[in-house]
This record gives sequence, C-alpha cells and structure tokens, in this order.
Amino acid sequence: MLSGAEITGLAAGTLTPMNFIATAYDPDPVVGATAVATDKELSWLSPTAYTPESYDIYIVADEPNFVGVTPVNQTGTAYSPSLVETTTYYWRVDAYEPNLVAPYVPALHTGSVWSFTTVDPTPTIETHPVSQTVAAGTNGVQFSIT
Repeated sequence: MLSGAEITGLAAGTLTPMNFIATAYDPDPVVGATAVATDKELSWLSPTAYTPESYDIYIVADEPNFVGVTPVNQTGTAYSPSLVETTTYYWRVDAYEPNLVAPYVPALHTGSVWSFTTVDPTPTIETHPVSQTVAAGTNGVQFSIT
C-alpha cells in the first residue's frame, strides 16, 4: 500500500519506479563480466525504497547454489572477497529493511544472483636461453611457461 506522500508524489510526477527498488542493484563487476582481477572489490547500489539496516553477501564459485553458505553481514555497499584466477563466481546481496513496528524484525529482501569470471593466470617464463640470441620472427623457440 502506498503512503499519502507516495500518492502525492505519483500525482505530482515526482515519484518514479526508481523510488520503489527494494533490492540491491547495479553490481560491479557487471553481470557476466570476464577477466575480473582477483583483487576486485565487489560493489552495488542500495535499494531506493528504503535505507537498508544491513546486507548479507553470499559468494560461491562454479555454481549458483547458496545452500549452506554463511553470508557476510555488513552495512556498507562494497565487499572485498578472496578470489582466485580462472574461476566463475556467483554472488548475491540481500538487504534488510528496517521495521519500525513491533517486534522490529527487519524485512529481508533477497537479491538477484550475479556472476563474473576472474582472469586467467599470467604466464611466467621460468627458464630462458643463457647467452643465446634468437632472431626476431624465429619459429620453434621453446620456453618453459607456468
């Protein structure tokens, strides 16, 4: 149900659908992003319908199954997880809306599932030819890369 102020805002054209977003939105990295750095800070925008009391952040690798995952609870809109290379991550941010009516239990708004894939490892040359010159464009030169 809309409040009197919301009805007035709709009638005046000052209240838009953006005023009613109840979940975290606009994730960074964007959904489906690839080659995301392993030190990337995840962030999102707050719901517009209320000021969240806190957020639960879920993040898992390889499949979007959050069953049994313990979320990180925090008040900010950014989180720095430990990420590894060449991994697809799925994450979700649930927002808690304050409840000003007894028994004052916050209302949980379950967010959308977002995903991204981290970068491939950077190859490192472990050995190199000592005192050997290789002409530019030469084929068949062997290097050990890990």
